[in-house]
Amino acid sequence: MTKQETLTTRLQHLFRRMQDLQLHRPDTEMEEISFPQVAILGALARHPGSGVKEIAEMLHVTPPTISVAVRKLTHDGLIERQVDPEDKRAHPLFTTGKGDRIIRRIQKRQGEVMEEFLSGLPPQEQQQLVELLEKAVIAAERKQSG
Repeated sequence: MTKQETLTTRLQHLFRRMQDLQLHRPDTEMEEISFPQVAILGALARHPGSGVKEIAEMLHVTPPTISVAVRKLTHDGLIERQVDPEDKRAHPLFTTGKGDRIIRRIQKRQGEVMEEFLSGLPPQEQQQLVELLEKAVIAAERKQSG
C-alpha cells in the first residue's frame, strides 16, 4: 500500500466515523420536524423564493418528494407560497417567522455541536483544521464545476 493509499483509506475511515457521529444532523426532536423538512427550511433560508424544482436540485431529490414535504411545512405554518407577479404559474417559497425561528434554533444547536467537536483540539489546531478543510472543499468544488 502506498503512502497516498494509506492517507486515502484513513480519510475514508474518518469520514465514515464522522458520518456515524451524525454531527451534521440537527436535533429535530425539540422542533417536532423531520430532517428532510429541516433541509428544505435550510435551503429556503439560503435561497428565499426558490421553487420546488430548485429545492429538489439543491437537495438531490425528486420534485415530488419535495412537494410532499412542502405541503406539510405550509400546513404547519413554517413556509409560505407566494405568487410571482411576473409568472402567475410560479409559486416561490419563503420561510415564515415561525420557520425562521426554528432554523435559528437548529443552527444554534449545530454550532454548539461543532464547538464540542472542535473542543478536543487547541485553538491553533482548530483554526488549522478548518482552513485545511476549506481548502480541500474549494479544490473539490472547482474539479466538479470545471
